[in-house]
Amino acid sequence: MPIIRLIANMVLRLRDNGFTPLQRAIVDTGSYWSVVPRELWTLCAVDIIEPNSPIIGFAPDEVCHIPASIGKISGIIFDDEGHETRLLTFPAFLAHTDDVPLVLGFADLLSEFQVRFDYRTKSAYLDERLL
Repeated sequence: MPIIRLIANMVLRLRDNGFTPLQRAIVDTGSYWSVVPRELWTLCAVDIIEPNSPIIGFAPDEVCHIPASIGKISGIIFDDEGHETRLLTFPAFLAHTDDVPLVLGFADLLSEFQVRFDYRTKSAYLDERLL
């Protein structure tokens, strides 16, 4: 069975209201939370909600936990054709390490859009919902 990876382009809002260079993020439709590596979020305008909340996956062993904070961060998602979302603020695990990828979960991101996947054409896109 082939592995399908969904990748999005995005920028994150910096503390000075500018934006990071374009980043490639893994889109994880099965993850509620987004995950941001330390090298990115420490440059960004973040609102720390819980300073000590490790990322805990399937392995219950504490050795497998990834130290992190929970916070809110803002960014814009782009596609390869130049379309972009409005500025979105979303909850994320703010990892205390750079040994994690940038991951977009569905909380306040994918929940704001209709997510379309077409396996046959190997394409995916977001449709902004009219709320």
